[in-house]
Amino acid sequence: GNVRELKHVIESAFNFTEGDRIGLGDLPQYFFNEGPLPMVENFDLNAALENFEKKYLNSAITGSTSLQEAAKKLKISRQNLRHKLKRYGLEDNEN
Repeated sequence: GNVRELKHVIESAFNFTEGDRIGLGDLPQYFFNEGPLPMVENFDLNAALENFEKKYLNSAITGSTSLQEAAKKLKISRQNLRHKLKRYGLEDNEN
């Protein structure tokens, strides 16, 4: 379980980082908290990561005037952002 969680954290950080290296700022805050994660009814990590990524993408898009600006905030390419929006069925207002 812990190795799988670490794998998902690193994969997520890789998607959000812009350079060759993953920095501490690219890792989720809960990763540094001591103690176990809060108890939940269903331990579906993929669903939790998907929900987190959707909310994160929506936050970046809501505060941006274009996909290019949102992608820059997220430190990913515009093409990667468009791919993620399509994957999650989120609105893409920029053509």
